[in-house]
Amino acid sequence: MKNIFFFTIIFTLSLYSCKSNYTRIGDKNANYIPYYLKVYEADSLNLVGEYKRSNEILDSLFKRYEPLKLSFYNEYFTYLRNKLVLNDFEDIDLVLKKAVQDYGLDIEYCVNDSLTKIALSKAKFTKQDLDGFYKTYVKNLNLEYRYAIEKMIENDQRVRLAVPRDNEEWKKVDKENAENIKLLIEKYGYPSTKKIGPRFFNDKSANVDILFLHATKEAREEYILDLLLESVKKGECEPEDFAVVYDKYLYVSGEHDGKVLYGELRDRKKSLELVLINPKKIDSIRKSIGLENIEYKDWKIKKITEKNIVD
Repeated sequence: MKNIFFFTIIFTLSLYSCKSNYTRIGDKNANYIPYYLKVYEADSLNLVGEYKRSNEILDSLFKRYEPLKLSFYNEYFTYLRNKLVLNDFEDIDLVLKKAVQDYGLDIEYCVNDSLTKIALSKAKFTKQDLDGFYKTYVKNLNLEYRYAIEKMIENDQRVRLAVPRDNEEWKKVDKENAENIKLLIEKYGYPSTKKIGPRFFNDKSANVDILFLHATKEAREEYILDLLLESVKKGECEPEDFAVVYDKYLYVSGEHDGKVLYGELRDRKKSLELVLINPKKIDSIRKSIGLENIEYKDWKIKKITEKNIVD
C-alpha cells in the first residue's frame, strides 16, 4: 500500500480509456472519476449564479452516467433547482419524480420550499403522489444490509464510549466488525448510497467509514484500501471516504511524521505545508481520485453561510 499514490495515477489514466454509452453505478468497467470532477464544476457555477451553464453540465453528465447522490453536493437536486430558477419546465414532472423516487428527496421539504413548490405545481403532483414515489425509493433500498451496518456501528460506539475503557472488548469488536463488513460486502457488494440510503436515512448512522477507520492496520492493507479505491471508480464509494481512510492509515503509521496525502484528515488550523506530504501538488493528487480542490469545501461553506469553517 506504500505505492498507492503511484497506482492511483496509473489507475486514473486507465479510466479515460474506458468507453461506454451510459455508465451505471457499480459497472465492472465504470469510470466515475470524470463524473465527480464535473459535479464540482457544476456546483461552483450554481453557487455563483451561473445556473444555465451549471445545468448544461449536469444535463450532459446525466446522459452519460447514472447520477449519484454525493453527500456534500446532492447534484440531482441542484439540477432540479437549476431548471426551476431558469424557468425550464420541460420534463419537470419526470425530474421531480426521479428526485424523490431515485434519490430520496425529502417530501416535507418538497412541499414547503418555495422553489420546489413550483415544480410540484407544474408537475401536478399531489402529496399522495410524492408519498408513493418515496415508498418506492425505500422499497428499493437493502434495509437488511443497512440494519446490519447500523448494529456494527452501535457496537463500535458502545465500546468506545464505555467507562471505564475495556481495551480487550474494544479490540474484539473492531476485529469482529472488520470481518463482518468484509463478509457483507462479499454478499451484497459495496454499501453505496444507492444500496442502503444516505448515512442518516432513518436517524441512525450507517456511515461505514467508521468501521474502516477503526479496522486493524492488517485489514486495511489486506482488503479495505484496495476495495475503497476500486469502489470510487465504480461510483459506489465517494472519493473523500477513501481519502479519509487512507489518510488515517498514513497518519497512524507515523511514516511521514503525521503528514497525510490527500488532506481529508487534517488539522484545518494548520498550514497545508505542515500537514501534507506534497502540498505543492495537492490538487493534482486529489484530482487523481476524483476529489475537489482542497480549498473548495471551505469556500463553499463560507459562500453559503458567510462564515469560515475554522471559526
